[in-house]
Amino acid sequence: MANILIRRMAGLAVSQSPRSLLGASLNNAAPASIRSFSSLSTMFPNRWIVDDKAGDNSPVMMTSSKSFSSTTMPQKSEKKGGAQPHVVTAEDGRQYAIVQTTYRKLKPKIVRRRLEKMKTYEGREQNIRYSPWKMRLLCQLVSGMPLLDALEQLAFNDKSKAPLLHKILKRTSNLADIRDGLQMSQLEIAECFATPGRSIKGIRFLSKGRFGKKVRRHCHVRMVLREIDFPLRIYQSKSLNQKRKWIERQLRAQKDAEAAQAEREELARLEQQAAEKEKEKNK
Repeated sequence: MANILIRRMAGLAVSQSPRSLLGASLNNAAPASIRSFSSLSTMFPNRWIVDDKAGDNSPVMMTSSKSFSSTTMPQKSEKKGGAQPHVVTAEDGRQYAIVQTTYRKLKPKIVRRRLEKMKTYEGREQNIRYSPWKMRLLCQLVSGMPLLDALEQLAFNDKSKAPLLHKILKRTSNLADIRDGLQMSQLEIAECFATPGRSIKGIRFLSKGRFGKKVRRHCHVRMVLREIDFPLRIYQSKSLNQKRKWIERQLRAQKDAEAAQAEREELARLEQQAAEKEKEKNK
């Protein structure tokens, strides 16, 4: 199993034991510049080693064996098959490089316990005039995807009920926003399946005075949206490219959550001002 390590382009050199990748939040012994980058606080929780030899502008690296610092970025590995690490740029301009090491696979019970702690939201639609076999094809397409990717796939799908499934997903994501303030970039589709509904039987008229049976099928759709566990997804990724994508998704989710929180605070402030003005008028 491949694991994620981060190389930061400025600040202190920090390293962490590979045994504590998943767990509690970042402890207070870590540098403030690292603690301020919230995406690392859940990915690299407990054991940090600080190297004060790195300068303000020197690139540094977090490794699983020892701390590392130098005045230039490491070049391409001399070993056969070595490759330059992927670089991700954060919103504040800091750059992080993704380095790959190997770890053992997580036990299923650990994954199950982590996913059970995530928040879930259920959406339903009943008595859809569509065959359950055809609807299952759409459900199998989006099941397990991040919500934004699923909406993008359904927007370009030529199935007749793809817009309906798109509508159900957005309606369920609005429920997550109302209850807990979770945005679409923070959700994934944990379950999506279709079951048979009522069947209306009719007559099919054939040639030469014959007739047969016609069945108009209906189906029910049930889906469950779940909060994404980004550290787990990054840990389970098998390639550097997958890890880079999940880190970019995590940065986007954090940005959307901060923007939504700022919007809610602004709306609450305006409502409070309107209430105060209404009181002054009544006096």
